Amino acid sequence: MRKNVAAGGGRPNPLDFFTEAWRAGRLSQAETYGPRYENTIDAMRRFMPALAWEDFTPRWAYGFDTFLDRGYGCHAASSRAGHHKRARRMIRQAIAEGLLDAGRDPYLTARFSRGRSERTALTKEEVARLEALRLPAGRSGLFVVRDLFLFSCYCGLRFSDTLRVRPSLLDGEGVLRIRMGKVDREVVLPLRQLFNGRPLAILARYLVANSDAPCFPQLSNVSVNRDLKELARLARIEKKLTFHVARHTFGTRLAERVHDPYVILALMGHTSVKTSMIYIHQSGASVAERLSGVEW
Repeated sequence: MRKNVAAGGGRPNPLDFFTEAWRAGRLSQAETYGPRYENTIDAMRRFMPALAWEDFTPRWAYGFDTFLDRGYGCHAASSRAGHHKRARRMIRQAIAEGLLDAGRDPYLTARFSRGRSERTALTKEEVARLEALRLPAGRSGLFVVRDLFLFSCYCGLRFSDTLRVRPSLLDGEGVLRIRMGKVDREVVLPLRQLFNGRPLAILARYLVANSDAPCFPQLSNVSVNRDLKELARLARIEKKLTFHVARHTFGTRLAERVHDPYVILALMGHTSVKTSMIYIHQSGASVAERLSGVEW
């Protein structure tokens, strides 16, 4: 039976090292995506409980991918690619700290595609149905989750950034300045101007006098997505609703109104205008519908 300590120099067990590295903040975006690192480490442990440094080969990477699909419930290529991305970061951190030879990086040759990315967005009518939905009594949690989701629909913040919104980030004119965790860049969101001030109205319900604590309850992404499924059922929305759909909804509806990729880039914090252009292309059908009523 293999020991849980890799041979040579008393190196720590890889799984112990990875756990300590993300908790200590030495991994890229560890503060924002800590729970996801923890999930990836859990998957690695279930795949190979006695994992040692010598196991890191391309064969290990391909076997891990198969396990993620068949044994861990990650059937979507994009979900598996996320696990591989985090595994690669952890392995490269081990290389940087001298625990593993650079030539042992399994991802030097193993490649995994994210597959085709589909940006699901709600229509204006679907957002209106969700906003007007009368929620059952005694389900106060659904009210909060709906507010979180609609706030993002109207300002485009990711889930992790939405939970970091606090009064000190908001000025007297209703302008929110927040540094986005994923790309580490500041976005400036004029909440009073966006969608007739709807995001500011939602936020106002959670502002507490003389406090700079986060405005929204600190819920988990898993619990929020679970409640969104219930909200979708109640609002008769047949699309698969996750929190990130709100960000895509904002991008799509913004593109329908401004048709300027650089405005989209500035408000959504994209690092490339190519990403912003996706929303322009996605709104093409709506543009065609509006043009059909134009008298030339």
